[in-house]
This record gives sequence, structure tokens and C-alpha cells, in this order.
Amino acid sequence: MSQQITQEEVVENIREWSKMNNQSPSLLISQDDGSYHLGYYCGMGVSDNWPIEKLNPLYKIAITKLHKSGKLKEFSDPFTLCPGSHI
Repeated sequence: MSQQITQEEVVENIREWSKMNNQSPSLLISQDDGSYHLGYYCGMGVSDNWPIEKLNPLYKIAITKLHKSGKLKEFSDPFTLCPGSHI
């Protein structure tokens, strides 16, 4: 049986992922299509990402609302996780 996540837990996780000094995981926005991803460091110079759509739907709803309302703002320069990556 899976445990239900609360709105408060979702918001707290988003706060952690979007902190300026946070290294991993971190919230990423695709430059091509505006989709949201959770980027994380795998070790030995390797990073990967997980589309927000694969998490509980509350995450996409909350992130979209926060970003569109201006409460969640982009703060770093664009970069790619891997050459040829669209994220």
C-alpha cells in the first residue's frame, strides 16, 4: 500500500529542490518545451533527470502554479545536462 503525499510535503520538497545553494536534487526547466524535471547528481561527474510527470500529479500542479505566478523563478544560466540534451 502506497502512502499518500500531502500538499505540505509537496511544497516543502519543491522548496528544497529550488534553493539557490541546493546541489542535488534540483528543479530544472526544459529550454525547449518548458517541461519540469528533477535533476540529480549520480556521482563521478554524472547527472541525470526525472520528468516531474513521473512523480505524484500534485508536484506538476504545484510547480506549474508557482512558476506561472512568479513565486518560483529561474536563477541560473541555461545549461545542458548532456551534449545534445534538450534539458
